[in-house]
Amino acid sequence: MLHPVARTVPSLLMGRTPHQAGILKTQANRCQRHRASHGKQLRSMPVVREEGAGVEFPLAQKFWEGDVFRCLGASTRNKKIVILSVKVYTVACYVEAEKCARELGVRDRGGYFEASKDSSDDAFCSAILDGAFHKCILVRLVRDVSGEMFAGALNDTLVPRMKLAGEMDKLEEFQAVFQGKNLVEGTEVAMFWNVGTDELDVLVTPPQQQGFRDYANLQPEKKIKSSSLSRGLFEVFLGEDSVTPLARIEWAKGAKNLLESEQVRRETRQGGEEETSILP
Repeated sequence: MLHPVARTVPSLLMGRTPHQAGILKTQANRCQRHRASHGKQLRSMPVVREEGAGVEFPLAQKFWEGDVFRCLGASTRNKKIVILSVKVYTVACYVEAEKCARELGVRDRGGYFEASKDSSDDAFCSAILDGAFHKCILVRLVRDVSGEMFAGALNDTLVPRMKLAGEMDKLEEFQAVFQGKNLVEGTEVAMFWNVGTDELDVLVTPPQQQGFRDYANLQPEKKIKSSSLSRGLFEVFLGEDSVTPLARIEWAKGAKNLLESEQVRRETRQGGEEETSILP
């Protein structure tokens, strides 16, 4: 698909001097090259692959808020329908890489993970939940479901919490995002917890043929200010009673890897060597 500037160039050239026409053509070509280069960059970056459903997510990702994020891992949720186990969606967890790594390092030096050695997955998932950094749950549908069915599946966990907080209206705002939507295979749902404003940002994007979505240049369709909803939703996935228990294991592994990278960086700094990056 041509960039908007490129599509309108022929009409813009009418009545222009050769010099002006040359400038417009150059600008259009630059836009096309930038778009192609950016798309190629998104397609060629390191990925996290969930083998069960064959779904891939970029290892490093930028969203509309925050610094560079890192994918901690991905897993596919299966739902039993009659006697069959059916794949419904693949879910990934993203965290602000540098901030999360530093915070994990602080907790580690304070003995937090050592004290939780027998339940380290719980400790790492709790550290992600409690961390003072932006985080995002990214869901890719691997079968068609209705928006109402997707939102309704979260109700069992969210309704009691939101009733207790007296914020059922916030839950209704969240559910309204999915009303009337058909979440076909390949649709992505981004649920972004902005810890600075305690807002839950929600964005639903349709399937795309190739490459990854450029979330840095997208905006959420809904921002809901509620710490109860934000934390409650992330506990659905990261909490001890997670709807995706296998994903918790993957995310704990990803957090451990991030911690190990931070430990290497810290030792490098102390040794006066050139610092290594935790990002690819």
